[in-house]
Amino acid sequence: YHLSMLGPVASLAVFLSYFAAAEDKNPANRRLVHQGTERDALYAIDISQNRILAAGSGSGLLSSYDSGENWKNEILTDMEFTVFGLAQAGDLTMLVGQEGAVRSRKQTSDPWFVIDTGINERLLNVDVSESGLAVVVGGFGSLAVSEDFGGSWSIIETDWQAVLDD
Repeated sequence: YHLSMLGPVASLAVFLSYFAAAEDKNPANRRLVHQGTERDALYAIDISQNRILAAGSGSGLLSSYDSGENWKNEILTDMEFTVFGLAQAGDLTMLVGQEGAVRSRKQTSDPWFVIDTGINERLLNVDVSESGLAVVVGGFGSLAVSEDFGGSWSIIETDWQAVLDD
């Protein structure tokens, strides 16, 4: 399932232990597996089988490949923006953030590629399917769709007069 925008108030200690103990419904058996500072915030989390990714401020990507038992903090070099949304489909991962920023990579060992959607507004979320359909949404009603894993994008214009004129 896909959870996103945990919100700006998601200051840490982030209890990612929920995922580590997802099979165990007893809260007493959950343990803290990552703790940040009061300035850290997670805005996005995505779970795909036993792979969990979480990101937000601080240019870090928290990842677990064993359902949350162990975690790694990958520093996102050359990414000076806050990640607001992320999605994964198979081995592909996409991140979105401030000023229309989109990054993508196919494998965890691959470099991050800059993707231009044509949107310069803050992007708040992304989703991508294994067939290549990707959608980004952002500030001021920004919306773009790709059918080739982010290779090309179509901006969906909103007729605000029709929406607001009731």
